[in-house]
Amino acid sequence: MMDWHGLPTPTDIGFGTEWARTEHEDALDAWCDLDAPRIVTIGRTGAEREACLPAHYEPGYRYPLIVWLQSPDRAGRMETWLPRISERNAVSVAVEGPVLSPGGMGHRRWSGEASAVAAAARRIDEAVAAACEEFSIHSERVYLAGAGTAGAMALSVGMTSPQTFAGVAAIDPGPVQLLLLLRDFRRMRGRRACLAAVERAPSPHATIELADLLETAGVELEHVDAHAADDPHRRAASALNAWMMRHITAAAA
Repeated sequence: MMDWHGLPTPTDIGFGTEWARTEHEDALDAWCDLDAPRIVTIGRTGAEREACLPAHYEPGYRYPLIVWLQSPDRAGRMETWLPRISERNAVSVAVEGPVLSPGGMGHRRWSGEASAVAAAARRIDEAVAAACEEFSIHSERVYLAGAGTAGAMALSVGMTSPQTFAGVAAIDPGPVQLLLLLRDFRRMRGRRACLAAVERAPSPHATIELADLLETAGVELEHVDAHAADDPHRRAASALNAWMMRHITAAAA
């Protein structure tokens, strides 16, 4: 794993071309209709990636970084969640999965194979390095996040990687490589995670079982059961932001 500490923070920041939203499905239009954060493109030619820049970005402030593992469906993508999780408090960068989704649109998904975790960790390292080259990032406040199978991969990497992340957030995580987690029980102790259940079934029960496993391993866990809320997505996003900011505030005290 790459050592992120000591990566240079540029004084001359180039943002690239602003990314235009595509037309949303009716069910998510109102929820995503925010104009505060900006989706931008960063990285060298041939290795471009999307980032979400907070409103009123200040180059002199070292921002937390949310590394968002993308899902092939729009409901689990960075451009859907990050405007609600944090409009002003964090920079985020997207990491696409290695497997082309059969649904088209150029979106990719994450493999469920245990061997895919190491490859995902390399992709995450590259995304962190790219974000640190473009933006002012606090190297000790790097969070992993994702929804569905991407959330499961975020947990698999974040709980077993030699590199310690500030925390891992997973929304309705799909099947997690439990054997991989069990193998690294000692490494997991003291790490931070937030699990959010949004969908009604079968996610809440599966998320509770996963939460029990993580707590047994000594993970500092917050479990958000949002599926019964009037607006479960808004409830989950608000809880994830509050969880992240509590840890950041405590570390700065």
